[in-house]
Amino acid sequence: MSSLKLYLTTISIPLFLFSAIAISQAPVADFSADKVSGCSPLTVKFTDHSTNTPTSWVWDFGNGQLSSLQNPTVNFSTPGTYTIKLIVRNTAGIDEEEKINYITVFPSPVASFTASITTACVPATIQFTDQSTVPTGGGTITSWSWNFGDGGT
Repeated sequence: MSSLKLYLTTISIPLFLFSAIAISQAPVADFSADKVSGCSPLTVKFTDHSTNTPTSWVWDFGNGQLSSLQNPTVNFSTPGTYTIKLIVRNTAGIDEEEKINYITVFPSPVASFTASITTACVPATIQFTDQSTVPTGGGTITSWSWNFGDGGT
């Protein structure tokens, strides 16, 4: 009778557990505006370009208006220069971006004109002269649009 031998071998297998852990980063504030200057009243659309997924926004437009919208639209009715600040937050932190003297609002021109004559029989040739003015600091008038009330412009 032959003998049967049993050999047991122990094999060691290392066991590694991998886990994906998302590490949140603090936001980095950044923004732009669709326009940075113009005549009063000036409507500006601001766009948030902040990175690292902010979850809240606080805007200060320098004119007494605040907003918590991500991409607000603001009306600047008073001529002047405005500093804009955006504060963004997420669970990992807070950051702010301030753009000093970023928006410039010029006073609107005051339209005025004279006419060479104000009463005439048809056909009449009338010379109109622009006498519009720009308040101090208001820049320069760069275009005119005339409507004569008879379909002609």
